[in-house]
Amino acid sequence: MADTKLFVGGESGGAGDLSIAANWRPPGVPVDGDFVHFRDSTQDVDSGVTALSAVTPGSLTVHQSFEGLFGTPAAYVQMIMPPLVEIGGHQGEGNPVGSKRIKLQLTGGSSTGTVIIHNSETSGVASAAEQYLMPVRLLLPAAGVNLEVRRGRVSVAAGAGETSTLGTLRMLFRRDRESDARVVLGSGVTLTTIEKHGGKLEADFDHAVATILQTAGVMLLDGTAAVTTLSGHGGKIVANLTGTITNVESYGADLDFMQSQVARIVTNLKTRGAGAIAFDPDVLTITNWLPQEAQHFQHTAA
Repeated sequence: MADTKLFVGGESGGAGDLSIAANWRPPGVPVDGDFVHFRDSTQDVDSGVTALSAVTPGSLTVHQSFEGLFGTPAAYVQMIMPPLVEIGGHQGEGNPVGSKRIKLQLTGGSSTGTVIIHNSETSGVASAAEQYLMPVRLLLPAAGVNLEVRRGRVSVAAGAGETSTLGTLRMLFRRDRESDARVVLGSGVTLTTIEKHGGKLEADFDHAVATILQTAGVMLLDGTAAVTTLSGHGGKIVANLTGTITNVESYGADLDFMQSQVARIVTNLKTRGAGAIAFDPDVLTITNWLPQEAQHFQHTAA
């Protein structure tokens, strides 16, 4: 029968060690199916980070009230992907600030599940060496895993040589559509779909993406990836990708192709609404532009 396991730490000789049974309530290192929680604590998790690497929890929840450091500058906490991971959730009184470092590596090449980021720490850094890094740093294992960021600062495989695979990245908002969420995707990320409804996304893609949709916020796209469909319904999209974008659909977004001088191709461009497009025709080749839909669309060619 599955237990609910809470990490409390504090055990002499290994206060932040996940492998010590006495650091858990009830005592005992979690096993497959257990519901694992980190909350109401400032205890760092800095040892035994691979203790759960062969464990598939029933779920993992890192509450916003957990304010210790989770993982070390050099190491991620590891476990097999459970059906649900939640980070930064909080209910009740008070305004906990969360952890300045949550480094989580989820494994399992055939895994399915969802990672939900409710919030992250926003006001400080774990160390001087980490001042430009996101407080939540993830490595994800499989195309059956989806990531939903509602608020907070998150990166996926943003470190040198890191890789991750997921199905869909979904960016939402809780209070401020423009600034609640910020996500950084490294060049080693493989995914199929991005649905972005606010915040800022910075992506450096080297693997093909099927669908990118934005309704609000700012998106910065770099790298060598090809994209099948890029659809903008609001906000600003800066597209520096050197791979071919087969279909660009803009229904009110501002499209900026001016920030890279590397030659590239958009096969089909469909524009409608109040948006604008900026491009250099000596750099960006637009094979088919549907002009009958672009009569009210502002475009600037260098």
